[in-house]
Amino acid sequence: MKQKIIDACIDEYNINGLKFTLDDVSSRIKISKKTIYKYYDSKQNILEDIIHAVFGSVHNNQIMIHKDDSLNLRDKLVNVLNCSTSLVNKIKLNNLEAFLKVYPDLYYLIMEKYETNWSIATDLITQGLKQGVF
Repeated sequence: MKQKIIDACIDEYNINGLKFTLDDVSSRIKISKKTIYKYYDSKQNILEDIIHAVFGSVHNNQIMIHKDDSLNLRDKLVNVLNCSTSLVNKIKLNNLEAFLKVYPDLYYLIMEKYETNWSIATDLITQGLKQGVF
């Protein structure tokens, strides 16, 4: 059920931005709003889960790329820097100003996620420099 709620929130967000309501979500998946509240305290909590899922999926893919012995360092770096997932492609996190206005805590969470988790890329760059690849 949590995944259905998350998917419906993503769909509503992509259509209406942060103006979507939990009524919209409950109508979309034909459940009561009370059912949503069994799983989440608020719309903000759902959005926070989505943010963690989006960035977590990218990081997991980056780990797999980093461990892939069939790729050379240059290809690994390119793939890590261009890493995307179906979840990333599903949600449009492009209107960050709206997050800043409506949910500043989530805006700062997104910014923190963008600014951190570069360890795999920096590791690959360091390896490439040491080996003379870059």
